Amino acid sequence: MRITLLAVGSRGDVEPFVVLGVRLRRAGHGVRFATHDEFASTVGAAGLEFATLPGNPRAVLASPEGKRMLATRNPVALTRRMAAIVGPALDEAYPAAVDACRDADLVVYATLAAIGPNVADLYGVPAVAAHLQPQTPTRAFGPTGSPGVRDVPAALRHATWALADRLLWKAFLPTIAAQRRAQGSPPLPPGPPSHWPPGTRPPTLYGFSRVVVPVPPDWPPDVHVTGYWIAPPDPHHVPPRELAAFLDAGPAPVYIGFGSMPDRDAGQLVDIALAAARRARTRMVLAAGWAGLAPGHPSDDVLVVGDVPHRWLFERVAAVVHHGGAGTTAAGLRAGRPSVVVPFFSDQFFWGRRVAALGAGPPPIAREKLTAAALTEALRAALQPGPAAAAA
Repeated sequence: MRITLLAVGSRGDVEPFVVLGVRLRRAGHGVRFATHDEFASTVGAAGLEFATLPGNPRAVLASPEGKRMLATRNPVALTRRMAAIVGPALDEAYPAAVDACRDADLVVYATLAAIGPNVADLYGVPAVAAHLQPQTPTRAFGPTGSPGVRDVPAALRHATWALADRLLWKAFLPTIAAQRRAQGSPPLPPGPPSHWPPGTRPPTLYGFSRVVVPVPPDWPPDVHVTGYWIAPPDPHHVPPRELAAFLDAGPAPVYIGFGSMPDRDAGQLVDIALAAARRARTRMVLAAGWAGLAPGHPSDDVLVVGDVPHRWLFERVAAVVHHGGAGTTAAGLRAGRPSVVVPFFSDQFFWGRRVAALGAGPPPIAREKLTAAALTEALRAALQPGPAAAAA
């Protein structure tokens, strides 16, 4: 079978799909991976055929519009701001996605590659949705995609899912509907795909662990939780000399990094991290990330790093402070390290709540509520021997 994978976003959004593609290829399928040019070498090194999808998520999130979107907590305003960003991006990606799927027997599409069903329908082939965070309504927990919606009592959760999902789906729907009209495909069922009736919605794969998110009993049989899509460690990885020396020079430090999240006040974020680490009496590895985090003055107890494999690094630190991305959360838990989650956007709030519910870290601290005092308290809780370390 010829399978085309469509995935867009940051490294944490894309790299798990490379692992999925490798497993599909090993099962005997031909796999073409359509994503951003910056991942071409990663896809090629994995032995998969690469196809280009236009777009620069880093530039989008770093723009004033992207930063405003990340800071928005009102679901209605968030829908409006997402639509202004997502619509043009989906239109730009559509022709390339059509070309990438030209000979596919199956289209597998990630959350942000919402044009997947359109392209599959154009060629008359099936589509499969593949997500790194829950998208299927359930009474087990509240909606995961809207930062403005907190968890609610079980009796209200289905209604809350319906409200949150329909609001967010409005950001995608105008572009998706216009593309379908232009290609002559019938209108979609009402509501987002996860709410479509059986037989009309694509089957769903979830790339997370049943230990971290137990499978809700009310999920339908076309939903499959497979476990995390994580590459094996690179036996040839050689860490930067400066990092190896820093790790060897004293007690295990904490890791603080926020991945692809830019910040409207990166300087303040660095000051908070520095103050909290020093009050908690711990050394720190600070990941620069897309926000370009860096202290104003060098210090023996702080090392700034660029891209370092989380799987390698997290096993060598005492605790991890991160934004709650699905992949970073998985890496922290797999390394058995307590996590302090500082969510910025979307499903990061859900993963922060899951870490706390598992006992593997303190309650999450939303970015807008982050202070040196709050982070210090959370670090002390994560670093002390006891329940969090054992649960992690």
